[in-house]
Amino acid sequence: MFHDAFESEDAFMSRAEERIAGHYPVFEHKCEDPEYLVIKMTRFHNLLEHMLEMFDNLSMLSIVRHPCGAIHSWLTTPREFPIWADSAKEWRTGACRKTGPEEYWGFEDWKAVTRLHMRLELQYSDRFTIVQYEALVEDPLSATKKVFHRLGLEYTDQTERFVRNSHRRHDSDPYAVFKDPRVRNRWKAEMDKAMQQEIVTEIMDSELARFLV
Repeated sequence: MFHDAFESEDAFMSRAEERIAGHYPVFEHKCEDPEYLVIKMTRFHNLLEHMLEMFDNLSMLSIVRHPCGAIHSWLTTPREFPIWADSAKEWRTGACRKTGPEEYWGFEDWKAVTRLHMRLELQYSDRFTIVQYEALVEDPLSATKKVFHRLGLEYTDQTERFVRNSHRRHDSDPYAVFKDPRVRNRWKAEMDKAMQQEIVTEIMDSELARFLV
């Protein structure tokens, strides 16, 4: 599966349209005999523990965002939150997007997935790492270097150029990787205040409170 993923020429897998449009960068050619394959995924959290059990050379990096920021991002992304759905009814359960066990949407799923990742970080301390989204945005160079070191990846000049450029311009496309760092706090002004309060109050005295910082 991993070999096929690396060799795939599928337009979706390679994000060809996004690269042509300039929403994603174009990096130098892959080496012919790679040591690592890095995959980004936002679904299938139900398989993570099984994958860690199956592959002892597999490492995972979990990026966890403040729950209000995560929920606000979902509710305001047109292709992610159905236009016909009512955010006031859906923000907690995410039921409007549930099509199978691999789908995770809404605040209840944020809590469940984050707790799962915290458990995996304890159980697989050498191969599972949690990084806070806000830390990456606040100091991207330092945070990225730490992540690369943790995963045994080479931090190259090409990597640093991309990290710097990702914060120098803002692309309004919701899937673009070039964003003004201030987008991390948009939820504070735009998200329903009652919704914010309910989310924060519910987890402020729990083990999940670390992600409110």
